[in-house]
Amino acid sequence: MDKNKQMKNEAIIENLKNEITIHKKDFEIASLKMNSSAIEPQVVVAEEII
Repeated sequence: MDKNKQMKNEAIIENLKNEITIHKKDFEIASLKMNSSAIEPQVVVAEEII
């Protein structure tokens, strides 16, 4: 019984570690996007007024 509980806890811990890794990567991607948009000016195309 204790072995099953231990295995379940280890699986939960591994799952949480994977989630943390995914969130770190998401944060890294968002940071890179913010940095690149701050460096590169965005071009706005004006529409012709008729």
